[in-house]
Amino acid sequence: MSSRPSLRRSPPSHAVVGVTIPCNAERAQGAPALQTSIVQPSHPIHHCGLPSPISHAVGFPLLLYRHITEDPSKMIRHPGLDNQMAMHLLTQPSTGSPDSKWKRAGCIGTVTVIRQDGQPVTCEALETTLLYVDHVLDLFLDGVSPWHQLNPTSFQSFCQRYKDERIQSGYRDFDMMRVPF
Repeated sequence: MSSRPSLRRSPPSHAVVGVTIPCNAERAQGAPALQTSIVQPSHPIHHCGLPSPISHAVGFPLLLYRHITEDPSKMIRHPGLDNQMAMHLLTQPSTGSPDSKWKRAGCIGTVTVIRQDGQPVTCEALETTLLYVDHVLDLFLDGVSPWHQLNPTSFQSFCQRYKDERIQSGYRDFDMMRVPF
């Protein structure tokens, strides 16, 4: 029997805590890299959010919602709409890269991220997840198969190590981060 919460695609009856990842243009204007967001039950992310393939593979099911509604394969690209962090969350675990429609620079824009199971996601948890994806991508670049890393146990072990490192470095916001997510 699985201990994972059920994944829902219908909106919760209450607002959930998520994280907004601003695009390059917004960050250039001073937006922080990760911002806590309150996502209402009426938000379209609950019906048309993009599942994060790599986060699903490790048992931390995330959904992304692009604030831009244009089809990425048809829109005019703009460097300000680049969002490398969102692109990392769209990584396919089998290839180490996102699907071809997301590989086009300048088409993702700002995104909001929530947990598909309706639990809160914090900036610290998302930062940790993004560092984990960087770790997996480094393995791909080094020609090493990351298959042994793409499971909930390895992910949670990485998360605990990263949390401990951040706390030792004085980042007190990580004190409250629960592992496992």
